[in-house]
Amino acid sequence: MMNRVQRWGPAMLTAMATILLTAGLGWLSAAHRADGNAPREAAAVTASPQTISVTDARLVDYLSDIPLQLRLSRAAWNGDGLTIDMKVASTIARPDAIYHDIYEMLQYSFTRTDNVNRLLLRIVIQDERLKKNYVLLSLDARKQEAAPERLKAIREGIVTPDTEQALRFIYTPLWERTFPGDR
Repeated sequence: MMNRVQRWGPAMLTAMATILLTAGLGWLSAAHRADGNAPREAAAVTASPQTISVTDARLVDYLSDIPLQLRLSRAAWNGDGLTIDMKVASTIARPDAIYHDIYEMLQYSFTRTDNVNRLLLRIVIQDERLKKNYVLLSLDARKQEAAPERLKAIREGIVTPDTEQALRFIYTPLWERTFPGDR
């Protein structure tokens, strides 16, 4: 008989502790109600996008989250800046997709990260016959110069001379030949 009590004793103590703990938590919950009976209203919580830290190890994951229309051909992280090459098809007729992706890269880099302070971005086009890349456009943007108004204008395909200078846009002669008047 004593052997049975010794064998079931720890199990009984565990069961009793579980019952007491459950009852105690129920009592605490009732004690924290606003008026004794009605539970408090839950506050609405809106999930805000969390900022991430870009690292060499997370670079591909970070870039894969950006909704881009163009293809990335090169990416590098250098401590506080991103260097990105994006490739466009030689058949591109309008720069809308280019401006869209410039906006997305600037927006994500400077608002969704806590450690990107510079974005070096080149838009390249490949000569299919020669298998050589040529730069259409480049920019060297600093976070402090990427004001929301500038980003909004870029999203709409408008790059004012002020934005061009602040974000260090460089349009090549190839851009001028490919998109005459679209600057």
